[in-house]
Amino acid sequence: MDFDSKVALPVRIERLTDLARDLSWSWNSEVRRVFRRLDYPLWRLTAHNPVRMLQLLSAEQLQSAAANPSFLRHYDAAVEELDRARGTADTWWRRRYPDLSEQSVAYFSAEFALHQSLAIYAGGLGVLAGDHCK
Repeated sequence: MDFDSKVALPVRIERLTDLARDLSWSWNSEVRRVFRRLDYPLWRLTAHNPVRMLQLLSAEQLQSAAANPSFLRHYDAAVEELDRARGTADTWWRRRYPDLSEQSVAYFSAEFALHQSLAIYAGGLGVLAGDHCK
């Protein structure tokens, strides 16, 4: 049983949890496409929140997705892109400020608007803070 899902994820698509927990889904259309393809009405019902979707999907839906070659192509592409983004050393920050590339950066804001499905109040500064995080 996975924290994000009421049922165990099939091994073939077990990284759905990684895709859902990494906030890059809020700006990455490939990841959103994966969740949309799982169950479009549920995607809409959850206001496009992949973590909430995983909590509501049935074992049958997940097994069906794990056996669907078309879905798996999108899933594999999204996982590959996530791994590439997490593992890259060639970043804008590293190219622009090589002497500071190993330093941590802290961004303080009382609010972050990352996506409509994340229930948090955010005005203009929250939207700006969320855009900076993205």
